[in-house]
Amino acid sequence: MSEHTITITTSPQAFFDGSSALLQPESLLPEQTTNYLERQFANAPNKALWSLNIDASNAAPELITKIQAAITNHYTQKVQDTLWELKEYRRDLLHAFIYGTLFLGVCFSLHAALGRLFVDDFPRVLDEGLIIIGWVALWRPAELLTYEWMPIRRRLKLQRKLATLAIKGSV
Repeated sequence: MSEHTITITTSPQAFFDGSSALLQPESLLPEQTTNYLERQFANAPNKALWSLNIDASNAAPELITKIQAAITNHYTQKVQDTLWELKEYRRDLLHAFIYGTLFLGVCFSLHAALGRLFVDDFPRVLDEGLIIIGWVALWRPAELLTYEWMPIRRRLKLQRKLATLAIKGSV
């Protein structure tokens, strides 16, 4: 398996919040740091072993361990958040599909009822419009089903991989 390595030449303090204290294990990483990591690894080969080299020449040896814990904890929490988002997405998709299908059924029923009631007098625009409106009601559920889930799954995959990121300190 190939290894994809990113080298950070900045100080390890980028992994800590605005105060001089180290992040607590349950804390989240600063947004600037996570944005950097996600940009760097977004296009890395997924099958590769990912690792991150940090210039720790002026840092205590336990700092690398704390950074490793902070990254692991941060992305483990992010994975849980994204899994919840995906669950909510699926619930919304199901509701949209049910409501869209019901609306399509109502439109077809109206089309059939009005067609029998007004045999030849029913305007063609209204007749065809009911069918078109019914199918348009399914547009959003179809879009959710085919396209909208992809970025969420891609983000989840990246977060899972970053949660297992190996941190190496160079002196």
